[in-house]
Amino acid sequence: MLKTYWPYILVFGGLFGALAFFNSKKKPELRWSKTYKGSDKIPFGSNALIRLMEDGAFEGRFETKNIPILQSNDIKKDTGVTYFFLTDRLYFDQYETERIVDFASRGNKLFLCANHFDGVIADTFKVFTEADLPYLDERRGAIDSSDTKEFGINFLNPHLRNKESYRYDHLLGYSTFTYFDSTKMSVVAADDSNRAVLIKNKCKKGEIYFFTLPDVFSNYYIVNHPSRFFTYKTLSLMNNEKLWWDEYYKTSNPHNNGAFHFLVYNDALYYAFWLALWSVLFFMFFGMKRQQRPVPIIKPHANSTLQFVEVVGNVYFNAKNHKIIAEEKILIFFEFIRTKFQVKTENITEEDLKRVSRLSGITQHNVNELFANIKYIYAAEHLHEAELLQFNKRMEDFYKNNNR
Repeated sequence: MLKTYWPYILVFGGLFGALAFFNSKKKPELRWSKTYKGSDKIPFGSNALIRLMEDGAFEGRFETKNIPILQSNDIKKDTGVTYFFLTDRLYFDQYETERIVDFASRGNKLFLCANHFDGVIADTFKVFTEADLPYLDERRGAIDSSDTKEFGINFLNPHLRNKESYRYDHLLGYSTFTYFDSTKMSVVAADDSNRAVLIKNKCKKGEIYFFTLPDVFSNYYIVNHPSRFFTYKTLSLMNNEKLWWDEYYKTSNPHNNGAFHFLVYNDALYYAFWLALWSVLFFMFFGMKRQQRPVPIIKPHANSTLQFVEVVGNVYFNAKNHKIIAEEKILIFFEFIRTKFQVKTENITEEDLKRVSRLSGITQHNVNELFANIKYIYAAEHLHEAELLQFNKRMEDFYKNNNR
């Protein structure tokens, strides 16, 4: 039996040998992926920053954290600490958010640096961002060289402010705050158009900083870059006794992206994967062609999802549960306006209604009528069929005519 497969073994073995040989002779390509890892010396790694802090301002007081917040015992009791998070997208759930807020309240500092803030942390502090990110082919290092935009940022504090703005080129992942609670937040740094990029929230005895430009801490913008002094001044805000550096919440970590992400960004594994895949397909097509027996045709099961939805809808409708149907549509509608207009729906105010009207392009009168209708539905014990149909028409008109 083995003799039958010797030609395939020789062909596949030769291909793997050739791949290993050419890969060993190949000049390593510069990786442009944004990992922000302390061990990475690529342009958008953070090895230079780590060495700067370990051997400089925080020598002997620097610690790397590789575990989730909820598994850390230190975060429950330590004081005099700055916890530094650096990634392109930062997400905390409810329990993690509660833990870091408690951490800051005891007199510690949080420095949260990301292009985007997601989840409960964004809703709790009402911080929303808008990004203008460059095109980077992370595997090949291809850069959109036609993009020549430059950005300038500066501090507002006269003691930190530079005479001229700190300039950054089009490679910077540029992101600014579109909304934050100005009654609780103070702006520390902004761009030339006066859009905030670094804000501070006083949290009892401690402070929480939100920064939208993680790239300024990368190797590319620290090693001999003219604007590296902006980074140095930003680090001066972290003037606690100790500094914790997070490595767990970076989106480049395998636990955040899966094993396939690691495979794609490792050239040797990437080519080996495709070679193995094509080899298997080649073997299946040629090697097993004569051994395959006729396969009986079995009709697939009919997709009854639509019929199920229709039946359930008819059950509610025929049972005269019009209020339940309306409340389900309201929940879907609230999720829509939270996502599209960044409006919290727990307690909608007049300002929220004006924001929905302004961003959707729907007249204020129609928006007010729709939300008044929603309030009526929640207050009513029962709902008539005509009322349900009228509410459904208003809802459909909103979906159809809004700008988002």
